[in-house]
Amino acid sequence: MILNLWVFFMLGDSLVDGEPPAYEQQVTSAYAHRVSPGTIEAACRRRFTEQHPHHVVCDSGWCKQEVKVNPT
Repeated sequence: MILNLWVFFMLGDSLVDGEPPAYEQQVTSAYAHRVSPGTIEAACRRRFTEQHPHHVVCDSGWCKQEVKVNPT
């Protein structure tokens, strides 16, 4: 079986020397992506801002992932 998932991601560079890049993501179903993408994006942005205050977002967006699940 193949599951289709959507991932909203945010990647940021640090404004402080020596800090590694920051990355946050929110995985959601195709239904949630279709019905309320703005809510999912806002939650991810809020978490990114809270957890990585010295980082500026350099890339963000949606990515579709297909995951193959083997029945057991």
